Order: sequence, then structure tokens, then C-alpha cells
Amino acid sequence: MNLPNALTVLRIFLVPVLVVVLLTRARTDEGLILGMGIFGLAVLTDYLDGFFARRRNQVTKLGILLDPIADKLLTARRLPVFGGDGRGAGLDGDESSWGASWP
Repeated sequence: MNLPNALTVLRIFLVPVLVVVLLTRARTDEGLILGMGIFGLAVLTDYLDGFFARRRNQVTKLGILLDPIADKLLTARRLPVFGGDGRGAGLDGDESSWGASWP
């Protein structure tokens, strides 16, 4: 397995870790910061795997298959946590907590 594929697999393994952190610790500032850090690491691995695959000419059929799957897993698992009632975003679901500038 080459480096770009290893980074893609790492991103796939970060998805459940991110979901657990956001669902269990999302009400605390430390939990949100940790979740943002894990998400940032996943985004960095996405950038680096594409960079190294093109730079080193290590584009493989496995990488072409796994990269979009990893991207979709990451965004699909993150959206329910941040969407809906706002639980994962630290909001209490009350519109008054959104601020006066909200239309």
C-alpha cells in the first residue's frame, strides 16, 4: 500500500472517531475543539493524499475508488451532528440563541 492510499484509509478510520467525539462531547468547548481538530486532520489527509498521488505518480484504482468514499463518509457522518436541532453545534435549538441578526 502506498502513502496516498494509507492516508485515505486513515481518513476512513477517523470518521467513527469524529462521530463519537462530536456526539459524546459536543456540549463542551473542549469537545467541539477536539472535533474540529479531528475534522481538520481528516481534511489535511484528503489534501495530502491527492498531492502525493499526483506528485509521485501513485494514482491507483484502489485510490480512485476509496477517495470519494472516504470523502462522502466524512461529510455524511458530520452533517447529522451539526444539523438538525443544533445539538452538535452547541445550540439549544431555541431561535433566540442564534442572535438578533438571524433573519
